[in-house]
Amino acid sequence: MMACLVVFYSCEGDKITEQPSTEIGKVGEHNATKRLDSLQTADSMRIADSVATIRQLAEKIDTPKAIQQKTNVAIDDTTFDMDRIKEYLGSGYHAVDTVRNVDVIIIHSSYFLNSRDTFSVKGVISEYHHYHVSAHYLIDREGKIYNLVDENDVSYQAGESYLPADPSREHLNGNSIGIEVISTPTAAPTAAQYDALVNLVDDIRARRSIKYIYRHSDVSPGRKTDPWSFDWPYFLSRIDFKNPDPVPRKSISVNDEIDQKIGIVKTQKSTSEPISPNTMSPNTVN
Repeated sequence: MMACLVVFYSCEGDKITEQPSTEIGKVGEHNATKRLDSLQTADSMRIADSVATIRQLAEKIDTPKAIQQKTNVAIDDTTFDMDRIKEYLGSGYHAVDTVRNVDVIIIHSSYFLNSRDTFSVKGVISEYHHYHVSAHYLIDREGKIYNLVDENDVSYQAGESYLPADPSREHLNGNSIGIEVISTPTAAPTAAQYDALVNLVDDIRARRSIKYIYRHSDVSPGRKTDPWSFDWPYFLSRIDFKNPDPVPRKSISVNDEIDQKIGIVKTQKSTSEPISPNTMSPNTVN
């Protein structure tokens, strides 16, 4: 039977020494303990690094949300597939190849008429689809802002309208941005909606030369009454804005009035939009 001699060596710095065989057990135990401690330390460091990495990633992910909450201009893309918004809207707008000269903002109200969920965003958009109308922005009861139509595209939101400061300017869709606030004649806008609207309008004004900010009822008097239960002086004070004084509108003939109401061809061509039926629900934007 052949005997085997097992020799153990230890390393201290650059010096290698042979360990006596009688100390094999002690050396093995000592080395095992050191190895276990080393593994535990390495595991702890890896866990700490992983936690730090996760926190950094979380901060990066949450940063846009924090900014949105701070400005309250949170374009929500969770309730709807934003790539399909135009599909939801249908024909309530048309694209423009050139840059629009926008100098008017028009504030509206909408709600879902055919449901217990009066404030349903999806329901409101379904009504826009039904009536072939739209708006550039929609603000829900929590203050979330939905960008429905590109600002440079024409949204069918003003309908038959004119500029109070210059009544010769009619059919304002081509030069305006429409903002819808979900509310009803008995349910005024919420504080969150006012905050969101103020921030959104301030943002638009910072990017565009806005000269006029009107209610739908201002540009379509006698035809529209929205935005309902809306504190207009309070809103204007928050955005520090004052419209030019209105100019009396020149009266039109009976024949012209009939022509406008029935939507004759020349009017339809000049507005580049479908003429809204007179039987349209009062809460639709056009």
